[in-house]
Amino acid sequence: MYSVFNSSNPLKHNHIYSLDGELIVLNDDGQPDFELVMSRFRSYKPTPLPPVQFVVFDIINHKHTWTTSLPLIQRKEVLSKALRPHQNMTKIKWLQGNAEAYFSAVCKKDLEGIVIKNPTSTYKVNRTSDWFKIINYKYTDGLITGYRKGEFGLVLESFEGETWGIMEHMPTKARREFYEIARRQHVSDSKKYVFLETSLPCKIR
Repeated sequence: MYSVFNSSNPLKHNHIYSLDGELIVLNDDGQPDFELVMSRFRSYKPTPLPPVQFVVFDIINHKHTWTTSLPLIQRKEVLSKALRPHQNMTKIKWLQGNAEAYFSAVCKKDLEGIVIKNPTSTYKVNRTSDWFKIINYKYTDGLITGYRKGEFGLVLESFEGETWGIMEHMPTKARREFYEIARRQHVSDSKKYVFLETSLPCKIR
């Protein structure tokens, strides 16, 4: 962590803290980029590396005291008192209420999404009904040119003929409708795949 924070300390006091968060690297548009994070930590070159920022979601332990049983809103208060402004560490931005407006703003900035949390919820390691993630899914249009024999999978390509690979997940109802349409077509096949005579347009998430 020395390479991330250099010699300065983002914590207000020299106590032991356990924090829950995520390391990010921003791209040229100022947005988190996972590929840049991976390349940053795979690189052994002496050239300047992109700066890393630790975004803190929650505080788990404060001055040797576990805070996991405290309600979320109280943990946020503890976290605010524990951190000082630092170029390489920041608290996640949050607000109470106005989830729809906040999600709309996130979508306009083309960010990943938001997490809605019960303000009275305690800290949980695994999934919990008190925390609900809303993802800003990206959609694109393409073509289904065939399907895989055996294990389900649709062969996809762009309208320009670029191969996109296999889509392995599809809602059950849509899957049944696809097979109904495919059965009415003339097809050709190989050892692993069945190819449609007429490709089917689809929207891909």
